[in-house]
Amino acid sequence: MKGILIFMLMVFTLSSFVCAQEITCVDTDNGNNWNTKGQTYIMTDGVIFSEIKEDLCFSSEAYPNGIHEYHCDDREQIDSSGGECPNGCKDGACIELQDTTQPDTEPASIKCVDTDYGKNYYRKGMTYTQTTQGLIEFSDTFEDECFTKLPDYPNGVQEYFCSTLSNMDSKAFDCPNGCEDGVCTCTSDDVCGEDYVCKEGSCSPKGNCYDSDDGNDYYVKGTVSGTGFKKGELYNYSNNDVCHGDTETLVEYSCEGSHYYTCPYGCKDGACMNEKDSCDGCKVEDICYQIGHRKESNFCSDNKEFIPQIEDATSCENNFECKSNLCIDSECIESGLFRSFMNWFKGLFG
Repeated sequence: MKGILIFMLMVFTLSSFVCAQEITCVDTDNGNNWNTKGQTYIMTDGVIFSEIKEDLCFSSEAYPNGIHEYHCDDREQIDSSGGECPNGCKDGACIELQDTTQPDTEPASIKCVDTDYGKNYYRKGMTYTQTTQGLIEFSDTFEDECFTKLPDYPNGVQEYFCSTLSNMDSKAFDCPNGCEDGVCTCTSDDVCGEDYVCKEGSCSPKGNCYDSDDGNDYYVKGTVSGTGFKKGELYNYSNNDVCHGDTETLVEYSCEGSHYYTCPYGCKDGACMNEKDSCDGCKVEDICYQIGHRKESNFCSDNKEFIPQIEDATSCENNFECKSNLCIDSECIESGLFRSFMNWFKGLFG
């Protein structure tokens, strides 16, 4: 009995320890403080859980005296911002003036640009800064990215955006249906915004599609082309209608997608054949006659129609074109004349 009580006490103590586990974000300079260098990190029950982020200075065309500041957000997660220190940056902090004297030159005018226009978790964007002269410093470009390291964000995306007209910021968000390549996976059009639709988990622009055969026209080979988004990236696409596998099945593309169609008379070169095209010769009363077939002084021509055979002394290419059924040296000749010649030839050796 005593052993059972000791075991229950150990289980209760262990459960209390697990339940008491806390996740805390620590920022040594107490917030978004550009004038003091700080370190920001995540702690779990007094143990550092994440990478330690240090405030740092950088220099570029856009930010000659730039500062990248890390701090904690309201969900106890690491966030960041950046901008220009008016009086210079040193050792991870902006320099403060000790008097009221203004600097001789005005700080550079900076503009923040976000390609997905704000906190848009369902479209991948890049956030960067440029000067009023339009110079872009790509070393300061931040791309939205997925992460899975934090317990509260099993499918996290780090979304960068412009917090002011000249400053960048970022925010963590947990994607309800997963994150891939810096963008949340969509399941409906509602999350994609105006002029966008959800296709195969990605938000794609509406109406940016052209179908050369205007939809599901099975008897005309068409091409569907346009632009869309895949895994958050803009791409161009082009698909041609094509015969699949056997000679009867057509893969028909349209702006709504693609599907299989069984052609009644066969498929050829990306389109269904009509009843006439399904015969390789001349079709008469459901009978298909091969090219060159002779019938009642007519023959089946290359254009798949019966036409009259031609007279003697007329140019020809094939015997079946001539009434005499003899085409010699590209000319129709009389059968009787040919027979007389052959008899004479035989007589020479008879």
